[in-house]
Amino acid sequence: MVDLRFMRTTHYQVGHPIYFGFLIRLCTSPVESKTTEKVLHCVHEILNDHRYRCSEEAAKFLVRMAQQMRFLESNNIWTWKAFVVNYFEEAEDVTRCFERTNISSMVKRIIYLKYYLESDGAFLVHFARKVLEEGGLSKYALRYTNKAVDLVFQNVLNEYLAIETDFRKKVELKNFLELVRERGYRSKVRIHKAFPHLDPLVDLGILDYDVAKRKYMPRISGRNMTERFLQEFPNLSSLEKIFLLEEGAKKANSGYYEKVAELYNVPYRKFSRKDTNTISHEIVGTYSKLKDEVTGLAAIKSIKDIVCTLGLVNHGILCEWSDIDEVLEQLGSRKGVNLRFHVDRTGDIAYIVLSE
Repeated sequence: MVDLRFMRTTHYQVGHPIYFGFLIRLCTSPVESKTTEKVLHCVHEILNDHRYRCSEEAAKFLVRMAQQMRFLESNNIWTWKAFVVNYFEEAEDVTRCFERTNISSMVKRIIYLKYYLESDGAFLVHFARKVLEEGGLSKYALRYTNKAVDLVFQNVLNEYLAIETDFRKKVELKNFLELVRERGYRSKVRIHKAFPHLDPLVDLGILDYDVAKRKYMPRISGRNMTERFLQEFPNLSSLEKIFLLEEGAKKANSGYYEKVAELYNVPYRKFSRKDTNTISHEIVGTYSKLKDEVTGLAAIKSIKDIVCTLGLVNHGILCEWSDIDEVLEQLGSRKGVNLRFHVDRTGDIAYIVLSE
């Protein structure tokens, strides 16, 4: 569901997914609590060392966004999502990146798009649709007219209002919508409300950016990627169904990994029993990289996203979370006491410990 703090906590300099890679890989930890001041000083220094434009003020917003996108806890320790990001950033060595913000790696595109859709999906969809309908959006128009950013915010808020059932949140959304309608955004504020939603779409190959014209454009790469994105993820309701499916709700027509495979044209076959050994092998390998050195615990959700991504990209096997649950169940039957499930603080099964 929408987090109004995230709508308000964005900075035009930190709209690039790769920044979270540097933040997680090099400035935070799965076990060590760090003050926000220490973390933002670290990420500001590292991004500038790698020739990225990021002011100290922007670094503050980056850390807050990481917390609100649920990469980091309030004490800046990793969440399960950070383990996933770190897994792929370590494998591809994010430290070798300088200046470049484009995400060319398919595994990283899949993961970053998933986490952006979960936290910022309505804005991605509405900004992409605006770019497609207008044939492009210039940075000048985004900043100095009220016909793009303000309207997108109104459309997003209306869409959230249509599905929100909590009375207090509904009132909060209505008040925010009324504020946007009556006052709108000043020109110097609009860039902070537009670029952090548009830049990820460029970095993930869904939009293009024309440097000479300073204009966001639909991406035509053999096919219209912007149009395809909107076909696979047309609205907030479709996103809600996808991610509720992962949490055990009634199965939808297709899950995230099928949709993202169609978006990026990744060849696949749907998971079947003959793929169990391949996926089991990926689970065991992933577990060995994620497990806590003291307790042996590894988050099941982290394993699911990594294995679904590796299964699709490396093996052409389409797995959704429910398929990983099935393989884990079979793996447990084979390994007996060598595979143990553990609950989190709420009593839900959240971790595994796997012994040889």
